[in-house]
Amino acid sequence: MGIMLLIIIGLLLGIMLFFVADKIEDHNLGSRFFSNIYDAMTVMKIICACTAIINVILLIGALVMLIGINITATADNHKDQLTYNRIIFELENEDAQDKFNIRVKDVIDEANEWNKDFDTYTYYHNLPWTSWFCPGKRLEGLEHINIEDYI
Repeated sequence: MGIMLLIIIGLLLGIMLFFVADKIEDHNLGSRFFSNIYDAMTVMKIICACTAIINVILLIGALVMLIGINITATADNHKDQLTYNRIIFELENEDAQDKFNIRVKDVIDEANEWNKDFDTYTYYHNLPWTSWFCPGKRLEGLEHINIEDYI
């Protein structure tokens, strides 16, 4: 949300400066400041127009990214659910640890990595500036793994 807000502010600022430059040119206010410079108001209008065009492109890119993130959130949730269930299974079943030659330290490290990633995603999901890019659909059915419960 913060990125999109900055893009929109930049877009509005570019448009506003474009019209301010037009008004300055209409009243010949720029002539005493830019008397030796060739058509400075035209240059200012071009810069403002370029700024507006760049901001529109960035806004469209941010919207495409936002749509893509929300479309893939369900698939990411499914992948995360499988990873979560595998880690829980490996922590709960000592038979699986022996049968598949899984080291407990590796499972604990993976659980710690899961907790770190889960906490980071939850943190960014709860921030108003980044929550648009971290949809809640991805967190459904998932939780922090308490390793002490399994050791």
